[in-house]
Amino acid sequence: MPYSEELKMELLDNARSLEICEGYNECLNAQTEAAFISAMKEFIEWGYREAILTESHLSQFSQSELNAAGIYNTGTHSIANTALDYYITGDANVTFALSNSRKYKIVVLGEANVTVALSGNTYARVLQQSGSSQVTLSLADNAACMLDLSGEGSADSVANDKAVFHCVISDSASLNYTGNNDSVANLKSYHTTQVQYALNDAAKAIIKNFDQSVITNGGVSL
Repeated sequence: MPYSEELKMELLDNARSLEICEGYNECLNAQTEAAFISAMKEFIEWGYREAILTESHLSQFSQSELNAAGIYNTGTHSIANTALDYYITGDANVTFALSNSRKYKIVVLGEANVTVALSGNTYARVLQQSGSSQVTLSLADNAACMLDLSGEGSADSVANDKAVFHCVISDSASLNYTGNNDSVANLKSYHTTQVQYALNDAAKAIIKNFDQSVITNGGVSL
């Protein structure tokens, strides 16, 4: 079923029931599918997490219109140095190569598989939420990344050169981190998370765990 006024009103009714205000009026006043998708991005994180916006809903939008707005919910895609906020959902498989010293926001939802390669002075905020998605990160040069890892998600991250990596892990998520060269990391884990890490060369890391989280270095729990 293609995008329709009925779909628009269903999503707005769902949003109103949870008192979501971000972007509501813009969505209500949207006259085209593209305008509605652009406005919908304001609450897509809340909407997906609270199940008022589902994969069934997203499947009713044009894939080309979703992709143009930075939303990918199916298929395999490669993205390089395009300045958008990105939302990766469903079973999409997306690879990012970002090297142009800009700031990016990448939200990963559902069962998506996302690979992000950062270099130069590029910064990325990656939020991995709602599901068992997989994120693979590689940082080089002076790149920096802030990863919020939650749900049942998992992430593999490698930092090289003078890259900086910050990560907050919660729920039952898991992280595998390797720091090389002169990279720096700050890792905080909560709840029942699991973190494995290794530091090589002159790499440094500040690591703190809380609750029942488990930190392992070279097979030894700390």
